[in-house]
Amino acid sequence: MLGPDGTLTVPKHVRDELEHILTLLQSSPGANHALNHPPQSSAISSPTSPPRPESPQRPTLLSNVRITKKTILSQLYRYLVGTDLEYPETSEGGVGHLFELQPGTTWGNPTSSFAYSLRSPRGYTLAGKEVEIDFLGDGSFVPCRVGHATCQGSKICPMSDLESMSTPHTTASRALLQERLRLDRENRMERTSPSRDIFKKTAAVVSAFRRLGCTGSLDEINLFNTEGQAAVDEMNLHRTEHQRGYSSAVATCDGRLQLECEHYSSENKDHLVFTSIADGSYDMGYLEALFNDDLEEIKSIEGAASTVCNVSVQKTLCRRSYRHIYCSFDHRDSTNILVQHPMIRLECKCVFRTYEPLEEYRDDFPFVLIVSKSVHPHPIPLPSKTPPKIRAELMELLPRFQEDLPDLTPRRFLRHPILKAHLSLKFPDIPNPTLTYIDQMRKKLYPHGTRWKGILGLKDLQIISRPLRDHCIRQMVDIDIEGVESHVEDDPVALSESKRLRFILCMTAESSERLLTAQYVQSDIAFRRVVGFYEFELGAWERDATTSVVFCRIFLNRQTAVAHLKIFQAIEDVLFADTGKRLRWRHIHGLDDGDFENCLLQWMGDQHGGQAKGLGLHLQAIVQKYPHTADLHDPTRKIASLAPYEHLYRTFRLCVAHGFRNIRKCKVPGRVRELMRSLICVEHEDWDATVEAIRILGGKAGTDWVNDKERSQFAFQAMCWAKSSIPKLVWCAGDRTSNLIETSHADVNREGVQCTILGGIMKGEFYDSLQMKTLRSFEQTGIRQSYSAGHPTENAIKNLKRKCECLLTCDTYADAPKVNIYQKGLMAEDLQIWNANSKIQQAHEKIRTVKDRVVNAAASLARTDPAFHPGRHEKQSTDKARGLWKKEVEESQVLVGTGIGSGRVCLVYSTNEID
Repeated sequence: MLGPDGTLTVPKHVRDELEHILTLLQSSPGANHALNHPPQSSAISSPTSPPRPESPQRPTLLSNVRITKKTILSQLYRYLVGTDLEYPETSEGGVGHLFELQPGTTWGNPTSSFAYSLRSPRGYTLAGKEVEIDFLGDGSFVPCRVGHATCQGSKICPMSDLESMSTPHTTASRALLQERLRLDRENRMERTSPSRDIFKKTAAVVSAFRRLGCTGSLDEINLFNTEGQAAVDEMNLHRTEHQRGYSSAVATCDGRLQLECEHYSSENKDHLVFTSIADGSYDMGYLEALFNDDLEEIKSIEGAASTVCNVSVQKTLCRRSYRHIYCSFDHRDSTNILVQHPMIRLECKCVFRTYEPLEEYRDDFPFVLIVSKSVHPHPIPLPSKTPPKIRAELMELLPRFQEDLPDLTPRRFLRHPILKAHLSLKFPDIPNPTLTYIDQMRKKLYPHGTRWKGILGLKDLQIISRPLRDHCIRQMVDIDIEGVESHVEDDPVALSESKRLRFILCMTAESSERLLTAQYVQSDIAFRRVVGFYEFELGAWERDATTSVVFCRIFLNRQTAVAHLKIFQAIEDVLFADTGKRLRWRHIHGLDDGDFENCLLQWMGDQHGGQAKGLGLHLQAIVQKYPHTADLHDPTRKIASLAPYEHLYRTFRLCVAHGFRNIRKCKVPGRVRELMRSLICVEHEDWDATVEAIRILGGKAGTDWVNDKERSQFAFQAMCWAKSSIPKLVWCAGDRTSNLIETSHADVNREGVQCTILGGIMKGEFYDSLQMKTLRSFEQTGIRQSYSAGHPTENAIKNLKRKCECLLTCDTYADAPKVNIYQKGLMAEDLQIWNANSKIQQAHEKIRTVKDRVVNAAASLARTDPAFHPGRHEKQSTDKARGLWKKEVEESQVLVGTGIGSGRVCLVYSTNEID
């Protein structure tokens, strides 16, 4: 709106929101230097630093406190609001811990912050069997629900010192834990040496051999005797237990291993072979003794190595909830066999009883009493839980990430502006904490997951929460491909081994209305953005607004002709549901060959056979409704009689940029490349002769290129207007490249790649909605998305400037201000030619030097010994120099006719070793 002085102003609420955003960005530490100064992770305190306080203030210790009419605690710790306790003190008689909670907040259990694993036996008292507790010590007894849980202890390697590991403790702290870890580290560091590193690496590779085996295919059946079969069965059982009971779905080779699988050969290279052994990083003698079961040699080597690294020194200590079953290190069993022992459990009988007031009393008595009884006969566990307050804050913060949540990872979470703004306000002087609870919130908001079922749930949600016009997920198709017609044009590579065809059509009603008026459309398939699905985009250039628009996104798992046929049919169905109309194709619905109004004139794409054949099949299905309509380009035929590819001749065109790029990659002489490029034209003087010349002069590569175009059955017609049935006006006015849709793919990829299908759909919808809003803004207010006027003249000026920069770069390689990717490639190719020339010149100089030395030596000796002739040494030097020259010439000849380089560096070529 205009202010009193004629200047543009914004509404007050918009200005307030912008000022708030600026405040958040300015207060974010390092916001202006994110690239130069990445955020530091929160460091764990070192052993020399003071222990972290476990509560805002030291707890109050009370003695001989009566908590029930019959129970007196000898010790009771009372904690203030907000205390997170990791290691509660315990004793045989029991120690009480009284926590005060914040009234009016979500009720929490303080045991959730304990470092001890608390599980069964566990439970709560039944209704009607509550216990009355005097929290305040004033005789006000409150009925409480009583729960109990038991410490689960730890898991340790059986080769550990069980006596020291089982030493009981009643008190623990971060300081005591850090002291234990410090001593362990010092013990390990005392044995650090190169010999230890080699021995550890050797033992690790042996363990990997035994655990992994040969992953090659099971193409031969091995026969074992009884003892050998028992060993194989035991090893397979060991591998299955390592995978927590999940056996491999694909049978793999069970051949014997001796640095390589017994089935490995030059004809069978998919079996295991350990080539890294040649780098000297492993103890060869130890490996040989192990594979040969030489127990005497094994004992000798391990005995000599015991001073630096005995295999029994390293053990595993972990929490009870640790998923691994076996110790990670190898140890000798009772039969002197090197194995990974299953870890044993150090059971603990320490019980934690929790007394919580009934809900109706919690506002007046916001306390929770926990009584721990018995000792812990195991080492102090490592802390592995996030404090409840931080966890609750994360759970409150995560829903604000909206479309970013399905694909959120710890790194993306830490870099997200929402988190940075939140932390900058809450902790201006403290480094950002790390994330641990993404999965839990993701499961809460997306209970059906982020795959196919999750999309079904999202589709159902949009049905009940959005008007039909705002629906994005319009169709989800899941069919069995068994029995579905196949075509030679089908892409044999699928993104999954599933025997089903799946695709998801995302399209809004507004997109349907815009597609109905489009005349030149482009399509492309990408594979980077969504894991397990291709992404098909259909878009066009909005010529009035001079901006691109994406009509629909389709996520599919196969690129077959039938798959594309079904998605084109689905687009037509959604279009009809939204507008009551279907697409009008010029060659089908036009009144004559000059009727260009309200018709789709041209479809731009690449040479993918499945997409092209699918489009042809779709058009062939449409014309069956018009059995008596004559073809506009051949009135002697009915349009219903046209084959799929004949429809493509009337509407489909290949991208010129793709064609030139593929020609540039062909390994044919430069003259042949020129012939290939000449076929991408409006008209050609001698088409057949040019094609035949490419076959003859291009060799195998040229023949393959021609055969590929002919085999596609539509490529030549889509490259040259004279070969097609597209009107010349349409050909000249239409798009020459698919850069528009390629750029659209690149833009949406900036929202994130390697996404889940749910995240890909949500981010794609978010990106497309911004595009539509920008377009509507221009249409309703005239406000463009940039300061550019969008006039074609401006685009032409940009193109000319870009070309001038390229020419400047070519003429002045040194200190060139701008170099595009193509020029960088040419410069690299020029450098390749220059290096080849340099090697030939050096070989020439070598020959000259050798010959001059021989001539000078002969002249010198001729004066004293006229009968002198060049000896064997002189002849060997000459032959060696000539051999080097011939080698360099042969290598440079490979570059002849390849067409590489900018043309400013010529290739030195000589047929004579002196010329």
